[in-house]
This record gives sequence, C-alpha cells and structure tokens, in this order.
Amino acid sequence: LKLDPNNKTHVKIKKILKIIGPIFIIIGIFFIARTIISFMYSFNHFSELSFNNMNSSSEFINFLIGAIFLSIGGQFTKIGYLREFVKYTSEEVSPIAKETINYVMKDIKEEKNDLIYCKHCGKKISSDSTYCQYCGKKL
Repeated sequence: LKLDPNNKTHVKIKKILKIIGPIFIIIGIFFIARTIISFMYSFNHFSELSFNNMNSSSEFINFLIGAIFLSIGGQFTKIGYLREFVKYTSEEVSPIAKETINYVMKDIKEEKNDLIYCKHCGKKISSDSTYCQYCGKKL
C-alpha cells in the first residue's frame, strides 16, 4: 500500500478508520461504564450482596472487552486523523521553535561578538577588558 494522500485506496482506508475508530471507542466506553455502574450498584445494595450473586469474572471480562475496544478505537482514530494532527501540530510548533532558535542564536552571536583574543597570550577574553585576565598584560 503506497502512502500517497492522493491514492484512492489510502484515502478510503483513512475514511473507514475515521468512522470505525469512534464507533469502537463508544462501544468500549459502553462496556467500561456498564462494569463501573454494576460495581457501584453492588456497594449500594451491600446488605443484599452475597458472593454467590456476584459475577465478578463476567464483570472483569466486560471491563477487559471495553478496554480492548477503547484501545483499538483510539488507535484507529489516531491513524485516521494522523495527517491532520501532524499538520496542525507542525503549524503550531514551527513558529515557536523558530522564535526559540532565533532567540538562542541571537545570544550566541552576541557572545561571539563580545570575545576577542589577547595579543600576548592568544586566549579569548571579553572585548571590553582593559587587561587580559590570563596573562595580566594591557590590551
């Protein structure tokens, strides 16, 4: 499968993932919510609760099924919207990264311009120095 945005098969698969992903997420949320509600309901009716009536293994399986559906749905949705997400993120991050790099480079350029070499010992020193901090001679 060629990952070309103009490839009809690729576009079709992305559309399917954009539909199936949220459906799987909803199914997963349903199973997990059902398990949580059943669990909370058992605490409200604690006096009627007996371990014979508790079907904890089926509740665990329901929770596990919900988690699997939720995870698969999240991955399908992520893959379906990946191009849009990356494009949006790069448009948001690029200006900030550019500003940061320019800020750092400005400081680096200023530091380079502020340094000179001592005529006597050859060490780098500040351009506003009157005496070399290494050899002590007047510049």
